[in-house]
Amino acid sequence: KEEQEKNKLEKLEKEKKFIEQENKELEKYCTENKLLYVDLYNSFLDDEKKLSKKYTNDGLHINGLGYMKWKEILVEKGLMK
Repeated sequence: KEEQEKNKLEKLEKEKKFIEQENKELEKYCTENKLLYVDLYNSFLDDEKKLSKKYTNDGLHINGLGYMKWKEILVEKGLMK
């Protein structure tokens, strides 16, 4: 069981690094092509720079509260009513 937990944590860390790298590439692409880029990822992190448990059920995907936060960010930026 301890080994399973360790493997799960390692997998989540790899996924986090993948997401961060993909976001950097997406932001670069948007900048180069004069497209709007909205960083949502950092708004969902906790103090340990992990996806906050209040916004996820599995540590990777956002839940209902996460979608509400997403909408809030878009409204604040004037991109949604």
